[in-house]
Amino acid sequence: MDFYDHMDREFDVLYEEGCKGMPKMMTAILRCRVARKPARSPALKNFVEYISSKEGVSVATSTRIAEHFREQFQ
Repeated sequence: MDFYDHMDREFDVLYEEGCKGMPKMMTAILRCRVARKPARSPALKNFVEYISSKEGVSVATSTRIAEHFREQFQ
């Protein structure tokens, strides 16, 4: 299974569960061995475009998530 297929399948399962009233958060960690491969950048771009097109999905960096929680719960 390639990088895009793995991410896509994981997202689809979590998205379906979220649509049933059980919201989820998916973490995509891009370690050096993954992110430094130029051949993977189109797959990552396609994945972000795919998930961004779904209703109710928010894409954020870990920094933005931490800022949100600090704003909400401090």
